[in-house]
Amino acid sequence: MSTIAPHSTVSSAAPARRPRPKSTEDTFYTVAASTVVALAVGLVTWAFTSQSGSPATAAGLSSGGSALISTADSVEQERQAFEQRQQALAQEHQRQAKILEQQRIAGEQEIARQTKLLEQQRIAAEQEAARQARRLEEQRIAAEKQARNRMILARIEGLESEISVLRRDMTATENQRADHQTRVTEYMMDHKMAIAALAAGAAGAGVAMDNNNEFSDDAKAIGGVTATIAVLWAIANHEEVLEVADCMAKASAVQTDYKNRISRMSQRVTTLHSQIAQEKRNLEQ
Repeated sequence: MSTIAPHSTVSSAAPARRPRPKSTEDTFYTVAASTVVALAVGLVTWAFTSQSGSPATAAGLSSGGSALISTADSVEQERQAFEQRQQALAQEHQRQAKILEQQRIAGEQEIARQTKLLEQQRIAAEQEAARQARRLEEQRIAAEKQARNRMILARIEGLESEISVLRRDMTATENQRADHQTRVTEYMMDHKMAIAALAAGAAGAGVAMDNNNEFSDDAKAIGGVTATIAVLWAIANHEEVLEVADCMAKASAVQTDYKNRISRMSQRVTTLHSQIAQEKRNLEQ
């Protein structure tokens, strides 16, 4: 059994050629091939050292060694084929890993693209929301302005309507005043002597026509007689003078009332025109 020693050298040298880690099946093929080779070498060595044996024995041993060597070659071929398959598997694994890495990178890029797209959509949505908010605010302001302008126009229309009513009332009142004045003038013409007595103060202090009377100037113009004649007539017609004096006082009061009413309406029209001017300025703002 001392011939087994050379096998140790062959077996220990075989793994040194392949630095990569071996699988269980790879190690099995390597050990099997090394063992077969060692046995073949041992048998051949033993056959040559035992020349005292019979030729048949040497031939048998030589044939057995050849068979072992052939088996070792087959095992080595299987081992090499296995290594090739392992290398092919490793290459396939590397290819699959590369594909997975590419897919991972592509996935990350797609996620980044989708994230960027979502961010752009978010920003666009915020901008659209801000635009809509501005538009709604502008619409609200415009609606408020329109409502305010409608109210202003309604107030202007109301003021103008009131002015129209006042102007009609002023015209009617002025016509009434003029008509009253005409009738008073006719009355004064029918009572010239009494008017002359009142204008000259011939009827006494109690019934003299006041200078503030609306018709004092007309009375003086109508009288046209001397104070002496007026006094004499007044003495003879004292009741008429009193009646005319009372009528003239009342007529003066009526004329004063007409003028006051017309003056108040005129002042109101002026005030309304000022308010309309202010409303129109507000309308332009």
